[in-house]
Amino acid sequence: MSFKNIFRPLIPFLTLLFLLGSGAYLSAQRGNNPPPGGPGRPGGFDRQGPEGRPNIEALKVAYMTKSLNLTAEEAQQFWPNYNAYGDELKKTRRENNDNELAFEEKALSVRKKYYTLFKKVLGADERANAVFKAEKNFNSMVRKELMNRRQGEKREN
Repeated sequence: MSFKNIFRPLIPFLTLLFLLGSGAYLSAQRGNNPPPGGPGRPGGFDRQGPEGRPNIEALKVAYMTKSLNLTAEEAQQFWPNYNAYGDELKKTRRENNDNELAFEEKALSVRKKYYTLFKKVLGADERANAVFKAEKNFNSMVRKELMNRRQGEKREN
């Protein structure tokens, strides 16, 4: 497999990421925005900001849809289940915030539960498993991007 073929599926995602990043950079140049960072995080980016989460969620939807090759019919059935899965994982995290082992055990049972639902919607073990792989890959890409942005901010200061 050539280098070109490996990265071809990522081109739309990276283009979207570039455009969103450019928009954020240009809007920061206007001078009427508050300083970067959230409370207690000088120079960092505010994850609770109005632009942060919706943009990341939109990117995640696009990435997951493309990675899983969802048809319109599959997407219609998949996304309500996936959103419920995310909500249940968040609830599990809140309930077990102080006990990492308990969280991991309960999170595994949530994943197993939704694996069977994803398998019904997507029709195969491989595609149901691909949901968790795509989610992990997306989260890894977001982490790397955040690290790169933070390193860039440190160099500018």
